[in-house]
Amino acid sequence: MTWFIYAVLGAFLTSLSAIVEKKALTRLHAMDFSIVVALVAAALSSPILLSVSWEHVTPAAFGLIAVIAVVAMFAFLDVTRGIRHLEISTSSALFLFGPFISASLAYLILGETLTGIQLGGMLLLALGLYVLETRHFWHGGEFVRNIWGDKYSRYILLGLFLYGFTIIGDRIVLSYYHVPAPLYTAIVQVLIAVCFICYALIARGSIRAPLALARDNWKIILLAALLMTSYRIMQAEAVAIASAVGLVIAIKRSSALFTTIVGGELFSEHDLLRKSVACLVMIAGVYCIVL
Repeated sequence: MTWFIYAVLGAFLTSLSAIVEKKALTRLHAMDFSIVVALVAAALSSPILLSVSWEHVTPAAFGLIAVIAVVAMFAFLDVTRGIRHLEISTSSALFLFGPFISASLAYLILGETLTGIQLGGMLLLALGLYVLETRHFWHGGEFVRNIWGDKYSRYILLGLFLYGFTIIGDRIVLSYYHVPAPLYTAIVQVLIAVCFICYALIARGSIRAPLALARDNWKIILLAALLMTSYRIMQAEAVAIASAVGLVIAIKRSSALFTTIVGGELFSEHDLLRKSVACLVMIAGVYCIVL
């Protein structure tokens, strides 16, 4: 199986995961949902910990994975809060701004260069974001109000910023330390679950509420966890063997168009044409950046 097949499967599973997650969040609290899905995902991936060699998991690699897990936990919680309150056709398109953040962080932290085409792609992403958040194209004040005035849009953008750091960590763990992709995914998911347990104990004093939620809504939570675990493994496998990580990211982000159209129709959302156009512009920007 080539990296392309892994990437396409990952994109498809990512889209399904977003739709299932939005369905679950229409009636569940974001924090409870995040905690339970993290616990179930950790349980599903824990057998991998015993079936794959830990040869490449050095203390330095494990320390980096632990930091990635903490950052990913907060990113997941922020993004989940945004998804719960925004229309899926809006939140899925917002995710396309992630490569802009990742490319900027790679430039600042890893010293990666940005070509003219990549800078053009970043401008397309900014234009697509503007179209997404502005019903009246010439009213710039509306864009500022919608982006910065809506706290749930800010939650998603903050989550994307945090995910940008985890992507850089992914590159180092998978390419420099050569930790097997399934093992890396399993360790991260178990550590994210541990982080969520600690967070729940600090914030609420117990995890009884999420456990009660899991008992009452186990089918959709199990499905969400299965999809999340599957697309993370597909993405990690693709990143590990692709000639360029950017190719994997571009294919994965292209799933936003499917999520916007199909998810928007399923949830009877509005302005789908404008949001789809914004998606296409941003997807073009993604390909300019990563290719």
